[in-house]
Amino acid sequence: MKRDNCRLLGLVFHDIIYAYQKTVRETLGNCDKAILNLVECMCQNTSLTQLCESEAGFEELVSFMASKLREMELGELTLEKIGGEGYLLRIDSCVWADTYHPQLKSHEVTCPWALIAMAVYQIKENRRVHVADSEFTPRGSITKIQPASKIVFSLVG
Repeated sequence: MKRDNCRLLGLVFHDIIYAYQKTVRETLGNCDKAILNLVECMCQNTSLTQLCESEAGFEELVSFMASKLREMELGELTLEKIGGEGYLLRIDSCVWADTYHPQLKSHEVTCPWALIAMAVYQIKENRRVHVADSEFTPRGSITKIQPASKIVFSLVG
């Protein structure tokens, strides 16, 4: 596939994910489960399934994703371990940042690349992930990837 076609496909992907997240959030108030189910389906129906079934761990798979993004000149992806089970995913020089990021309020939606990484995290770690909103910068995004915490409700009465 030609580089321009990859960029156009990515732009459409960004459009769809952005519109889906905003619509679900405006309608239902939260889109976490819906968006993760969408991304998991995408992973199962693409070559990510084969990668996730490999012996490679989460960090190795994200490194592979980073090399592909860099190779296609779509952006620079880095992953930083934070805490025991958490990560910070950074996207820099995103080819679509100029188009989308000025429209976004910080912490409004989750970066599509981060959503893919979250789906891979769930598959490789066999744990539900907390869907964190991304912090958007003029040239990229920063997103925390970590397991969902169990919420305990106590009734005071």
